[in-house]
Amino acid sequence: MDKIERVELGGDGSSWVKEGIELFPNTVYHLDRYHLRKNLTECLAFSTTIHQAVVEAIEQKNLQALIDILDRAAKKANKDTRRKKINKLKKYLLENWEGIISQLPEGGLGAIEGQVRHTIARRMKRIGARWSPEGTDRMARLLAAKANNELSDALSVSKPINITLAKAVGDTPINIHRSCSVEDTGAWLQAHVPAIDTPYLTGYMLRKIIKIVPELL
Repeated sequence: MDKIERVELGGDGSSWVKEGIELFPNTVYHLDRYHLRKNLTECLAFSTTIHQAVVEAIEQKNLQALIDILDRAAKKANKDTRRKKINKLKKYLLENWEGIISQLPEGGLGAIEGQVRHTIARRMKRIGARWSPEGTDRMARLLAAKANNELSDALSVSKPINITLAKAVGDTPINIHRSCSVEDTGAWLQAHVPAIDTPYLTGYMLRKIIKIVPELL
């Protein structure tokens, strides 16, 4: 880590994320633009004028102008709920001001929320799903390769079988055309899918599938 000249840390404004500033040297914190826009929209949806004025103050990095706009808006608010939202937004922006005005790296931080949700979480966060660290790493890399249109290129490459390498120990070659039997398939699943032995619903469903395999072959 001491060889890394600069660490770009993105977060939603939560205090635990900002603790990374103390953990890593030369860290620059950035408030994720998705959460910035989300909070602006939720708190200022009642007034396009105020919303635009706040956005302009942020773009100009004018903190005093931002405070004045929100203070005037809170003073003129005719509903307590609206006033509370404005004060909540002001507190949020002030606590994350340095992360708002910090210079983003070239190319930005990327679509953090959407990337995690659509690329990784949708596949891996399922009821009863369990992943080892090694399996998590491999699956995440596969999902990223698929999202980047890199996986199909790799799968489309076909290589001829090297008969020399396809020989068993001894003189008898491996029959590369041999089809798997039902027993082979069941044994493979039992050895490679430990979830079959679980008492939970997932294991029950997998065991049902294995019983159907002979009918399909």
